[in-house]
Amino acid sequence: NELRLNEALSLLKNTNLSVTAIAKEVGFFDARGLIALIKSRKGCSPSQLREK
Repeated sequence: NELRLNEALSLLKNTNLSVTAIAKEVGFFDARGLIALIKSRKGCSPSQLREK
């Protein structure tokens, strides 16, 4: 999961892809799983990370 998370975080920060598209790209079943993982590991939502 760490490799997929790191790839997803990179895509989130460096592209305009949707969270759904990023989740599929890195191998998550759906966006909910990726969103939950990001929130648990980073303490904020994907959109909040993208704004940073």
